[in-house]
Amino acid sequence: MHRGGGGCCLASSRGRVGRLARVARVARPTPYCPLVPRPLARNSSSSSGTTSSTEGNSGGTSGSSSSSSSSSRDGSRKNPFADAVAWLASRTNLSNIAPPYPNIQPSAIPEMIEAAIEGVVNRALDGTIIRRLAQDAMDPDAHPELLHGASSSQAKAHVSARVSAALSADELRVVHHPRWRQARANALNAFLTAAGHDPVDERDLPTIAVAGSGGGSRAMVGTHGFLLGLEDIGLLPAVTYMGGVSGSTWAMAHLYPTHPAPRALNPDAANNNNNNSNNSPLIDIDRQLWQQRRDAHRSPDDSVALRTRRILAKAAEPLLPLSAVDLFGGLLSARMLVPAEVWRGERRWWTPKLSQLAAYFDDIDHGDWGPLPYPIFTAVTRTVVEGRRHEGERYRWLEFTPHEVGYLSADDRNGVWIPTWSFGRHFEGGLSTNRAAEVHLGILLGVFGSAFTADFMRILDEVKLILPEEVDKRIFKLLENRLDTHAISPTLFPNPGYGIEGFSDVLSTFRSISVMDSGMENSIPFAPFLRKERKVDILFVFDSSALIGDHPFLKRAEDFAKFRGLPFRPPIGAKTPRIVHHELGSHPRVTVYLPLVKSEAYDATLDPATAKHCRTVNFLWTQEELDQVAGLARHHVVQMKADLADAINKVCVERRARRTRE
Repeated sequence: MHRGGGGCCLASSRGRVGRLARVARVARPTPYCPLVPRPLARNSSSSSGTTSSTEGNSGGTSGSSSSSSSSSRDGSRKNPFADAVAWLASRTNLSNIAPPYPNIQPSAIPEMIEAAIEGVVNRALDGTIIRRLAQDAMDPDAHPELLHGASSSQAKAHVSARVSAALSADELRVVHHPRWRQARANALNAFLTAAGHDPVDERDLPTIAVAGSGGGSRAMVGTHGFLLGLEDIGLLPAVTYMGGVSGSTWAMAHLYPTHPAPRALNPDAANNNNNNSNNSPLIDIDRQLWQQRRDAHRSPDDSVALRTRRILAKAAEPLLPLSAVDLFGGLLSARMLVPAEVWRGERRWWTPKLSQLAAYFDDIDHGDWGPLPYPIFTAVTRTVVEGRRHEGERYRWLEFTPHEVGYLSADDRNGVWIPTWSFGRHFEGGLSTNRAAEVHLGILLGVFGSAFTADFMRILDEVKLILPEEVDKRIFKLLENRLDTHAISPTLFPNPGYGIEGFSDVLSTFRSISVMDSGMENSIPFAPFLRKERKVDILFVFDSSALIGDHPFLKRAEDFAKFRGLPFRPPIGAKTPRIVHHELGSHPRVTVYLPLVKSEAYDATLDPATAKHCRTVNFLWTQEELDQVAGLARHHVVQMKADLADAINKVCVERRARRTRE
């Protein structure tokens, strides 16, 4: 530990406090450092123990596993100072000690010692960057949601969870807003009439959704290219929804403004206001994500602040442990979400959050609003045996929209949802129990892309396609008792469904849930768009996954639909763009499958399956590579323009016929 004025100086004091601090260090290797002052009251019933992710788990978290989890069943984390005091008290008969002051009872001595230790720590932290960042995490000016209610003896107001399988009123208001419906109809009519088809009546307007796959930075660049292709052919303004997994969510995060001031994310074009361009709603992602910012005027402390403040916002929450995923999200967002003005010191740092995207859709009535799809970011959590729809369904999907976060029950008949700005608070019985800042968008992007937290079963599913069968069997036998173990634990968040009466789902018994990359279940986000409540008619699938044609994700989508009685048959094994028509009256009616694959007509030298810069884990791209891969995805969309017009027109005709019959 540090011995100066810059860190947690526990061992620097001499005398009784210093000796007790050394005891705390021995009792627990990782001392608890309170970053902000907090009340002395503790939950004395907390207990430790690593939570297992195996079926029948009796711990307090769902899906958390292996070595790094330190949460108890009630979601709390033990305080090593309290452990040290308890250890000392167990070896000292405090009742026999005559108190030096008549008003101090022996029972209060342990708490007084703990308060003295915390006082030393707090004084050591005064003026340090750690203290400044921790205070910033609790600053209501930076986090106005802190002022929203939480149930307590001091504040009767609270945040309530919504228990229902229906879509939120805010989502319905947005997607059915007259101005947006008219904008979608105008765009679709321009697209169809240019192809020689009749214009569509607004009453027959189909719901079009886009599903972007996982695949790390390759998926981010590929999804960006596919969206540019939709924009090229004039179809993007007609899209209602967009969902993503992993790398696609990174692209989605840059489509919408998350701050009132325009963000100039391209350091070389800081004054172009790309984010609010009326000519194109798409930010020039490929020119602002992967270039190293260098600023001679930026101090080392500022550099540390930019990379850690989003992590410390969670560190200030004592009930949940930090994880490798939080660190990944902090570093990822420092690279991806920091505007050029902040790097150059021209603007104060701000905290981008998912709920801020709601302001974009709240501006529909304003003249400068430009239509973009309503975003649905996805993640999953592990389920125990009792919470599974069928044997092969090991994860539960979570939806993150600008307005709500939540999940459906195992039977899809119910669900639990909370306001997006309240995600990160603790809930019990459908009510929030504390005030906390909304989880930083950077942390969420790390969670959405946390494929490295896969359990051994998921890893074997991936590698068995390239391993000899005999080798695969031997590895499976060696790991068969640890298939549900995560080598790197996923991050934990408070469970909004904990303890809700009337929400009959096994997840409601867990105070905290592990949240991870949706690719654990499926690298393509079919689940949100197979919900009957959204009534998706046309689904675009942008597949930038590895092993296209051989991966199991299309088959998993078919199984997902089959166990819900849905007539959905994706093009399993397809290695080229396809348009698939499903049964009449089904949702979706048409699936447009667009894989990121080689095209001789575009560039015979580029094969995303083998190009080194297209590897999932590559984060260093040249401008030429970015333009090349995004251009390939763009090319695939443009080449299908005529076929897309025919397929969409067919759906519109069917909708008109059904309306006239009714």
